[in-house]
Amino acid sequence: MNIRFLETAICLAELRNFRATADSLNITPAAISSRISSMEQEVGFKLFDRDSRQVTITEGGKVFVEGAKDIVERYHQLVQSMDSAVSVEGSIRIGLVASMALVLLPDIVAALRLRLPKIQLSLVTDSSLRILEMLDRDEVDIALIIPARRVSHYKLVELCTFGMYWVASPSVISNEDDHVFHFEDICHLPIISYEQGSYNQGCMSRYLENRGLDNSITHYSNALPTTVRMVTAGLGITVVPPVVIQKELREGTLSVLKVTPRFPATRYVALHTGKRAPQLCALVVSIAAQVARDFCAMFDDFLAYSDSPPVPLSRRVEKQALSCAHSCSETRR
Repeated sequence: MNIRFLETAICLAELRNFRATADSLNITPAAISSRISSMEQEVGFKLFDRDSRQVTITEGGKVFVEGAKDIVERYHQLVQSMDSAVSVEGSIRIGLVASMALVLLPDIVAALRLRLPKIQLSLVTDSSLRILEMLDRDEVDIALIIPARRVSHYKLVELCTFGMYWVASPSVISNEDDHVFHFEDICHLPIISYEQGSYNQGCMSRYLENRGLDNSITHYSNALPTTVRMVTAGLGITVVPPVVIQKELREGTLSVLKVTPRFPATRYVALHTGKRAPQLCALVVSIAAQVARDFCAMFDDFLAYSDSPPVPLSRRVEKQALSCAHSCSETRR
């Protein structure tokens, strides 16, 4: 349970309608239902009675929402006090992976310019392992990465999790009528993997080994944009988060393949040591986390989520979600 969940309960108590609450919070009704269910499971009683027409708050829910209002108010007071206490001057060095740079970095930079206009940013993109090595050597202050090894000695904030799906050029494989493929249907195609030694390359190797196809990889790429260009050119298929290829999906140069078994999702975190400008680092990380939450709220949970793992959906519902993976990019244009 977190502040976003509490704010959801407060808003639903006021509006008494899932659709109106979803519109107010800029997330899906399914996400609202998932958050409420998670809170009800955690507290052990129902917060709301709901049917097809209306939502009614329970007596226990009323007590819960009143307490939630107090917590949320004190949280925002804390954030405001941090804003006033932290110096807005200084420099911050951020290391991040390519997928973060492609989908979140523009909004993170915009938010930092708005809230901390006098700070100086230094950015570097690389693999998670190299960024983590730079953090170890104090060459960056904050790392926005995939946690590829134990990082318990760092201050860690969860950012988001992106669903990973096989993608291909329509010239390589036809995906008419949102066909569900078994891996055996596509294993004859060249596979483009990630840089050797990277977290996603390890995931790819384990996935293929479990299918008895550990020797199927024919290409490697050390940069996500290069991988996307190779797949677009028809050189093979790969696994990427659909949220990072919205332009290609919109233009039809790439399509998402529904393959069973599913490929594991990828988790992203923010790390910092707390050694250099600890208050400023904590504030920058909190802003990055808020940007990640806002971004994930635009998508179905199977594509991106930041609060909790998605409730399992039917294949039909997942197909619908994937078929419109680029719709939010149209809205933001």
